Amino acid sequence: MITDQLLAVLPPILFGIGLCIVLVKKSLLFKLIGLELMLNAGMINLIFWNQNVNSSLNGQVFTLLVMAIAASEIALALAIIVQLSKVK
Repeated sequence: MITDQLLAVLPPILFGIGLCIVLVKKSLLFKLIGLELMLNAGMINLIFWNQNVNSSLNGQVFTLLVMAIAASEIALALAIIVQLSKVK
């Protein structure tokens, strides 16, 4: 079972790892992976605070919206990377 302590500690750790990946790696693909990790950390944080502070579904609906935007952003970015690699 996932405890509240784990849900309070996990998002900052994931965000930090994602930020390190974005800042250190030079590959665009790794930068996208780091960006996705940071977005996922934010979504976990939204769901955690929505469960503990507010009982409405606003945080969960917003999380679904962020997930949809992140999926379309990754699909578009991967298509651009493929096209750029074909040109080279």
